[in-house]
Amino acid sequence: MKKLLAALTVAMFALQGCGSSNESSVNTQSQKKDPQAITTDEASDNQSDERSVDVSAEVAAEVSEYIEQFKHRRDQLVLVFDGSQYPIEFVANNDKQMSIGFELGIAVIGFDFDQQEPIASLVLALDATTNEPPSFLISNQIEITEDDQENLVYSGTVVEQNSGAMYLVKLTFNEALLYGGTSKVKIEQDKAILKGSLGANTYIQMQQLITHHPEVTTLVLKDVEGSVDDYINMHTGRLIRAAQLTTQIPSHGEAYSGGVDLFTAGVRRIVEPRGIVGVHSWCCHNGKAANELSKDDPAHAAQVAYFREMLGDELGPQFYFFTINAANADEIHEMSEAQLTKYKLTTE
Repeated sequence: MKKLLAALTVAMFALQGCGSSNESSVNTQSQKKDPQAITTDEASDNQSDERSVDVSAEVAAEVSEYIEQFKHRRDQLVLVFDGSQYPIEFVANNDKQMSIGFELGIAVIGFDFDQQEPIASLVLALDATTNEPPSFLISNQIEITEDDQENLVYSGTVVEQNSGAMYLVKLTFNEALLYGGTSKVKIEQDKAILKGSLGANTYIQMQQLITHHPEVTTLVLKDVEGSVDDYINMHTGRLIRAAQLTTQIPSHGEAYSGGVDLFTAGVRRIVEPRGIVGVHSWCCHNGKAANELSKDDPAHAAQVAYFREMLGDELGPQFYFFTINAANADEIHEMSEAQLTKYKLTTE
């Protein structure tokens, strides 16, 4: 169980780092898979006029395997309540608990991420009819185990506060709940609206968007908090570039941290007035944030290679080192119009 708990803790710290205008954003490299696994060999030696991205067959196979493993883990995320089974998704967290969404409402489980210890508590807040308050079911007796698939399982009974009725409950989750991100995509004519934190789910969503919605030419980053999985996020950007999509941050839209990585993938890039582009240093490699490492540290290689692909051999590295020195890992720098122009983040 220790291996799973450690993975969950690392993932949760990544989620805690994803920020917005009211909360700092951390595009962390302390992830399930080290982004340094993406080497400079992945960068295209020559960019065509269409800025096409050449990803080797070996890398493509690695990404495919990564996504298939994620899907397998995601398929095991489930809540069984009163004899019915529901898929679950991450909603929010604090230091001692995590909120998980399902069809009927919200499940809140106990977990001490500082101590890497699950807490035997589970509360269900069920959606009620329009004129009635939610129904709360409090854990009566919860047992925490690990199954043969290395999932954490919270099982036992919950009691409805008002009626005293008792129900069986079983919640099964693993690190895929956290590394998937919370992103949602909505199609509006020739635009796809992206919201939430970025992860493996986002990669899958972009695959489906490109395959099934050829009418979409613009990806709108409306409220993107950052990335919980930098490894796959850069490959999501490569999908966007290969599909020749325009990226856009609308007026009052926000793209932070890993969201900026995706924004740079657009062949055309638009930031409308009062749109926010937020950058900062990532954290951490061997206990140091990116802006504390020497410029030639190999830990920079993956993202330097990525930004070379997206912004060119000269401007890409310049922009990357600008981002990590613009703000500390627990802060955010909102780019000015002059800075957007300097690094050619806007193409019109």
